[in-house]
Amino acid sequence: MSFISAFSTEQIAALKTDVVANLTTAQIVELSTVQIPALTTAQIQALTTAQFQALETADLAVLKTSQIAALRTDQANALSTDQIVALTTAQASALTTA
Repeated sequence: MSFISAFSTEQIAALKTDVVANLTTAQIVELSTVQIPALTTAQIQALTTAQFQALETADLAVLKTSQIAALRTDQANALSTDQIVALTTAQASALTTA
């Protein structure tokens, strides 16, 4: 277990985008459904496709529509079938094409 699961939502939101981009996929998996919504849209955009794929479906389901709308095309394309199914109607509506 790493340090990331012990961070408060305020600490998660304060992470610089380069720090978020360098989290391992194991650390991404450790983020809780309370921590995930604390990510800023810039932090979401900083995630690699591998990191985004590592998000558990329960984590994806708690993303705000603004976070979903901020997805890069490669991140949206990297969503697994299970992740797509986990999206709410509002989240799915927030997906856009570039």
